[in-house]
Amino acid sequence: MKLNKLYIVLLAFLYLLSGCSNEKEEYNCFIAGVPDAYDYPIKPGTPEWEKLTTSYEMDSVLQIPKDVLNSISTEGLIETVLNYPKFGDLYFLDNYQFSFDRLKEHFNGFQELLTRRDAGIKLFSRYKLMNPACNKNNWPSITGPGSSVSFSFAFIEIIIAQYDILNQFNNEQIKPLLKETIIKYQEKTRYNYSVFSKKHTVLIAGRIMYIKNYSPFMEEYKKNIYVKTFIDKVMLYNNFETLDLIIDYANDFYEKYNKR
Repeated sequence: MKLNKLYIVLLAFLYLLSGCSNEKEEYNCFIAGVPDAYDYPIKPGTPEWEKLTTSYEMDSVLQIPKDVLNSISTEGLIETVLNYPKFGDLYFLDNYQFSFDRLKEHFNGFQELLTRRDAGIKLFSRYKLMNPACNKNNWPSITGPGSSVSFSFAFIEIIIAQYDILNQFNNEQIKPLLKETIIKYQEKTRYNYSVFSKKHTVLIAGRIMYIKNYSPFMEEYKKNIYVKTFIDKVMLYNNFETLDLIIDYANDFYEKYNKR
């Protein structure tokens, strides 16, 4: 019970950090679910979940059955993973990459998704449907329809930013992904998204430049401890201008890369 209360308090705090402008236009933002997405039978809000007292017990009941993993579509697996009830544990530590690696160790959904050869393209297709102009219903959301859209973006962006996913894209496929992250960043800035939300977007762009060994960016990565720490650990140390710096490099890289 103490774990559940702590989890709720943490998510409430992060919700405040992730806040964005309420002046955005109202759009039809709800993205319909996928028919074969797995519905966790025991999850927060169920009587069975309230009886769990340790992280080990929670991890155990949230594992996806092997027969489901073997038959579920990649689209269904993506929705299942995005709705993982313990995804919010990502923010227990400042080092989000370390936290993600720990989540991956304890959840077979992440393990399976990161090995699917079509995961990158399917994640990108899903990502393109998400509209930063929406301040609700950008499904999935951790507390149901209408909750913070920032978490919806954060969860899918941290997955796309994993090297296992980015390395699936060939040279032609990676260009539209880079462009989409730049557009998403611009739109999030326009609608006053917080640094918490925007840094996940920038992480994708930065890691694309890293795996493509973009020379100007790699020089910055080697000499700028803030850039290096952000790319490696998703940590900013309150050096918020790092995000704009990386996006500036991403814009330059896209213009040069697109001319090839």
